Amino acid sequence: MAANRRGKKEGKGLVSQSSLALTQFGFMGYGLIRSKKLGMDSSNEKEVEGFVHFWRTIGYMLGIKDR
Repeated sequence: MAANRRGKKEGKGLVSQSSLALTQFGFMGYGLIRSKKLGMDSSNEKEVEGFVHFWRTIGYMLGIKDR
């Protein structure tokens, strides 16, 4: 949100929801797709749920809308 305010103030544009979501996927998407390469056991459903919940919380804190 601070980046949005500053960008608007300086006339550089806003940070969109889609760019936020794509950036977040860049950080966590590979972990879901190639979990074994990162040492995560994708067959353990609780571990995957925890990983997704963690990144969902980060997204919420960054201002990504839940839709």
